[in-house]
Amino acid sequence: MKISFFIFLSLLFFGCANTKFATPQEENIQCQNAYALISHPTITLEKNDLEIEEKNILQVLEDLMMDNCIVISNNPDSYEANFVVTSTFSSQNKEGITTKAQENTAKIKVSLSLKKDRMTRTFNSEHILTINGKKVLGIGQKAQITQEEKQKLLKGALKGVYKQAQNALR
Repeated sequence: MKISFFIFLSLLFFGCANTKFATPQEENIQCQNAYALISHPTITLEKNDLEIEEKNILQVLEDLMMDNCIVISNNPDSYEANFVVTSTFSSQNKEGITTKAQENTAKIKVSLSLKKDRMTRTFNSEHILTINGKKVLGIGQKAQITQEEKQKLLKGALKGVYKQAQNALR
């Protein structure tokens, strides 16, 4: 009886929040010579639930391209680079008599098409973030996705397509 009362009090005073990021650890490689030259990328934002701005995408791409493996160039032999970014947000609520649980899921999908002559190469990446929040008798934490988490999600998805392109163009 004491244990169940203690568990109830713990839940009452300490709601729980849980953030899960699936981020593979990769080493950063510096290239002596570029594997590929691309034109200034075209960015298309589709279904932008997370309100991602094009300037944020360009900033992440600039950071990734500091490795000099893929370089933006005006050379006529450059690949035409087209990025399509889709961000979605969904929320599920589950209510009990004394508890309210919320699960928010943010997803960013990035598709990169590199076109040159008659050849098109396509690379895809998707990153998902799920945050759980729980309240007992109105006390606890909401499941909210911060701007910093959105930025990490964007960076992970862009890094995924960048690394795929980098490996394919070697």
